[in-house]
Amino acid sequence: MPDDFFGGLDFGTSGARISIINFNKELKYTNSVPYQYGFKNPNSWINSCEKLLDNLPPDIKKNIVNLAISGTSGTLTACTLRGDPIGEAIPYDQACNENKILIESITFGEDHLQTPYSSLAKALKLIDKFGENIILRHQSDLITGWFLKDWTYGEEGNNIKLGWI
Repeated sequence: MPDDFFGGLDFGTSGARISIINFNKELKYTNSVPYQYGFKNPNSWINSCEKLLDNLPPDIKKNIVNLAISGTSGTLTACTLRGDPIGEAIPYDQACNENKILIESITFGEDHLQTPYSSLAKALKLIDKFGENIILRHQSDLITGWFLKDWTYGEEGNNIKLGWI
């Protein structure tokens, strides 16, 4: 257990960060990189993740037992069914008013879903733009799916933000 490391990847608006601690909760490594293509481009998230992992010292990399991933809450992107990003993500701070009447008619007083900044409003805008044959993923869910090569699930809190309960 003393050689085990635990890490966190955080994807923000300007770049990505990684921190690694040991079993005794001592910080052993930290690094950050800016987004190569900008925040709205999901390929920037993947590219930043690759850079951070490539730069890990080998003795830490081979002994990571857990890695948590966080991202900007409410940033949503569309992907192909294979998980490849399609176009730009809609950031957490962008309002989407296009489907206001539809959202109000299907959410029955769920105030968190009725705001134009909700993930549901963003999801409907992405479906309008790219069609229904897509996967919708929040920033952290895209990175998790990329890691696992499995696009079956999104994180529970993010799914609730989409109204998928």
